[in-house]
Amino acid sequence: MHSSESDAVRGPFANRLPSAALGTVILVAVIVSLVSARTLPFLLGIVFIALLTSAALSGHLRYGLPRCDVLTGALSAFALWAAATAFWAESPTLVLAKSGLTLFILLATLVMYRLIRREGTMNALHLADGVWMGLSIGLTYFLIELLSDQSIKMWVYNTIGLGPESIKPLRHFKWEDGRIIAISPVDLTRNTAPISLLMWPAAVTAFATAPRSLRTPISLGLLVLAIVVIFLSTHETSKLAVVIGLFGYAFARISHTWTYRLMAVGWVACCLLVLPAAMLAHKADLHNASWLQRSAQHRIIIWNHTAEQVLQHDPLIGIGTNMTYILGPRMRATTNNAEGEKIERTLSRHAHNVFLQTWFELGAVGAALLAVAGVAVLGAVRSIDRRVRAPAFAMFASASVMGLASYGMWQVWFMAMFAFSVVMFAIAHRIVCGPDIETTPGGSTRL
Repeated sequence: MHSSESDAVRGPFANRLPSAALGTVILVAVIVSLVSARTLPFLLGIVFIALLTSAALSGHLRYGLPRCDVLTGALSAFALWAAATAFWAESPTLVLAKSGLTLFILLATLVMYRLIRREGTMNALHLADGVWMGLSIGLTYFLIELLSDQSIKMWVYNTIGLGPESIKPLRHFKWEDGRIIAISPVDLTRNTAPISLLMWPAAVTAFATAPRSLRTPISLGLLVLAIVVIFLSTHETSKLAVVIGLFGYAFARISHTWTYRLMAVGWVACCLLVLPAAMLAHKADLHNASWLQRSAQHRIIIWNHTAEQVLQHDPLIGIGTNMTYILGPRMRATTNNAEGEKIERTLSRHAHNVFLQTWFELGAVGAALLAVAGVAVLGAVRSIDRRVRAPAFAMFASASVMGLASYGMWQVWFMAMFAFSVVMFAIAHRIVCGPDIETTPGGSTRL
């Protein structure tokens, strides 16, 4: 797995087997992430081990230590506050487990980013090839599944003899004589989520390492294929995420400074104004708007109900990390729909909105820390090389939309998805901008 452009740099294949192995890890991980998003925590762990091993062999392991900087401090503060809610949460063990895992994923992601920025040219080229080739193969598989009513998955499941007791959620599968005869397209929804994030580092790496005459068509083709797959899917949040990401990219090409300012204001507004926004949307009767899809109408009811629960519990410090998982089903049994609500009013196990879930579980303190963390991430984006800044802003915009109307913030695969995408972007950053080499005794090129 290597492009003709990188062949000239790397020389005989036998001399670059370790680099090829490292790149193959990335290629397989990207493919599998689109086949099953639930595997992302495992895939992230495999990539982490592979990068640590590579750094140890090259003597760069010490450079992976996280810096004591604004970004690390802001992300750590959010995770530590999440852990602190164990003091008043109904299940301290669950709080500590989720917050501890969150802190580990955050710090591991920062470590991987720094290690990738130190990789040598040969490793970097293979890593970059793995990103864009992996997404190309993954998207091709995904497109075939969408157009063939998931014939590949159906054949695999029937061939290995999986029964109803081995498959979740069972409602997505239709059975006849012990064999699957149909799978709902909704079963692909979760697997669609990573695409709007991974398309950006894939396009950048393709433009950097694909054969010179094919760089532009391959990178543009990857973006087009990703967009087509997303819009053929049933995941409405991904459709919105990719549109907002494209707007973010276009605007960043015009002005990095104003893109940073507008995204920072938008992020802070989402963190601090989501409560009144959720209530106003419900008051405006948007949950009955005919031009909105039923899933969007239901989101508005859920968001309004969550906002009401925030005010009824403890809006300052929240009910505790991931406690919606416990309280949500309990509330569901005693909650009645308000007048005019045609869809069930429920919290379930999360609010389908990271910002509202933060308010409910971590309170105003958590929302403020989330705002600071997001602005710190944007500050890091603003400080990276101009050549990769626009796709970084685009990925941040898409990630924000994904958090705004999608899954629960503490779902391990969901957290791993964001971390995995950042690691893939680190590869794009390295291949385009070169290694992060210390030029002064006490400093280095900062991310």
